[in-house]
Amino acid sequence: KKKLPEALMGMGGAPTNHHHHNKSIWRAFLNIEIWLPIFILLVVNSSFQLVETAFPPAASDGLQWGPVQTSAVLGGSSIVIFGCMILTIFLSGKINDYVMVAIGNIFWILGGTGMYLLWQRDARTWHFVAPIVIACAGFPFIS
Repeated sequence: KKKLPEALMGMGGAPTNHHHHNKSIWRAFLNIEIWLPIFILLVVNSSFQLVETAFPPAASDGLQWGPVQTSAVLGGSSIVIFGCMILTIFLSGKINDYVMVAIGNIFWILGGTGMYLLWQRDARTWHFVAPIVIACAGFPFIS
């Protein structure tokens, strides 16, 4: 007589109620505590891609920048992300996860608002750089 592998055994024996087992899997899969962080991360990643796509032509029009300057800003944002990642590792056990996500979302809202309001033709350099830095600072708090 062959035994089921341990990975297929449920609570010390083979599952007896297949329908109940499937319901609990779907209940866990459809839980808001799983989907809300996934949704937020998807929105943040999409927003980050939008920034990377919109920044070069906006900086070219507003500051007459070329690829070198825009790459320097976008590459430099990785340093900001790294620093904030270290900060989130430090804060991880000290503050609530919901607070961390809220902080990240606030950074994204401030950065996005700054992009909308400050990215104008003949603006100062910091008008283009600061919103990207602020928005990128929020990413580690959400992920």
